[in-house]
Amino acid sequence: MRIAILTSAEMPQMLPYDMEVVKLLNHRGIDTDVFVWDEMISANPKVLKNYDAVLIRTIWDYFKKYDKFIKLLNILESSGLPIFNPVEILRWNMNKHYLNEL
Repeated sequence: MRIAILTSAEMPQMLPYDMEVVKLLNHRGIDTDVFVWDEMISANPKVLKNYDAVLIRTIWDYFKKYDKFIKLLNILESSGLPIFNPVEILRWNMNKHYLNEL
């Protein structure tokens, strides 16, 4: 199994606890590659064909690049891949009005 892990340009090496997740996945025989989410989408969204799943981690700058992030969500949704952090939750989370629901 091979998983693409998405992060932001501000966190290309990810946080220490994210690296622990990578180590655990690798220890279980799961290959991982880390991508800056908007660079990957701009460069070649077809790269997702090389993966079995996508794990979304520190994409904290999505609100600064709203249109690109919507494009990413559409690409992920149409990829048919399992997305850890489901696309519908990511869309819901984009509009902070959900805080009223909590």
